[in-house]
Amino acid sequence: QPPSNASHSFLVESAASKTVHRRASTIEAKPADPCGSLPIDVDTHDGGTLPLDGDESGQLAAATSEVDDRSGTDSSECVDQLTRSVVTKRGVEPERGGTGGEECRPIVDWGLHVDDRNRRHRRPGGSPRLDVVTMMGRRQRSTQVNDRSTQHVLVVGGGTMGAGIAQSLVQIGCPVIVREATPEAAEAALDRVANGLNRAHRKAADPASLVAADLARLDVTADLPETEPELIIEAVPERVDLKAKVLAELAEHYPSTLLATNTSSLSINDLAAHVAGPQRFIGMHFFNPVPVSSLVELVVGEATDEATVEASRQWVERLDKTAIVVNDSPGFATSRLGLALGLEAIRMVEQEVASAEDIDRGMELGYKHPMGPLRLTDLVGLDVRLGIAEHLAATLGPRFEPPDLLRQMVADGKLGKKSGQGFYSWI
Repeated sequence: QPPSNASHSFLVESAASKTVHRRASTIEAKPADPCGSLPIDVDTHDGGTLPLDGDESGQLAAATSEVDDRSGTDSSECVDQLTRSVVTKRGVEPERGGTGGEECRPIVDWGLHVDDRNRRHRRPGGSPRLDVVTMMGRRQRSTQVNDRSTQHVLVVGGGTMGAGIAQSLVQIGCPVIVREATPEAAEAALDRVANGLNRAHRKAADPASLVAADLARLDVTADLPETEPELIIEAVPERVDLKAKVLAELAEHYPSTLLATNTSSLSINDLAAHVAGPQRFIGMHFFNPVPVSSLVELVVGEATDEATVEASRQWVERLDKTAIVVNDSPGFATSRLGLALGLEAIRMVEQEVASAEDIDRGMELGYKHPMGPLRLTDLVGLDVRLGIAEHLAATLGPRFEPPDLLRQMVADGKLGKKSGQGFYSWI
């Protein structure tokens, strides 16, 4: 170990890429402070970003843990369903976000010591032309890039989860770059974040200015930025081969950055085998919809060091969320418990203990769950739950063996809301 005075604090010079695309508002806004001091207006349940009490938001997060990119369900589709029972006393959430003098990162010596000659901190050689898309859809041309003189966060994957993570970060004032596989996918990610911000700010006195200020902190690209970010969150679809490939590329390109994967079930230890410097690698299991949920499950692998856990915890606090820390194990804590409840509810229907409606109503009224396990299964997708159950049965034993009813419904194409029929009719 090098001496402590050689520690690196992860300050970043700037970031740009030849295929960066930037969303701008037709309303001009002044550049934001590094962490911003804008109030975050949180919409009521019809807008998809709901200020919940601690217990309520925790229940919501737990109830939506599996509704991720694999389910094919957009987060906005299920927010109303999940929160209708708790929307009784809603105003505007208090201000959050940093003051202008704060930095957009945890103040922590993360403990990695690297040779500066090997770092990838480089200022771009020029200012590429950007395709600026206005909020009204008109395209303009610009020759300036966002000034990245402060550190930024790189989110890799701009689907439902990645876009939600990026939205949450820009709303607390962090510069964010979202990297996608193609320019077209990057544009789609941009639209997802912009739509989420529109929902978040629609109740504000001047929503256009708030959206414009948040979007001014966001870039999307189909290339890896040259400068090293403060934090990388990988949020590509839940496939081991894809995540392993992406993580290996990121670890090589950015040799000293805190690297997190957003996964609801994949083994952190298995993924760490593809990461150079696995001590800086951790699971950050965000819950869908990310801007609403208050929970992040930090999953610690065998090689993850304590400095990584502490830095990750501080990032979660910065997002105004709560972290729980679990050791790497199949299904982690939340997905494992949520699936166990869902499978038992399916067995009860199979054994004609009670109807799906009465089972759900019992959990909602008796245990204060915002949604019953069978309706949630319909939203997640029966095929998704079957896949997770088969994985956990193979790794943890027969207590997670999928019920015959679940297998039969999937075989019949009854996948839940996305197919129109599951335990409930959605037509």
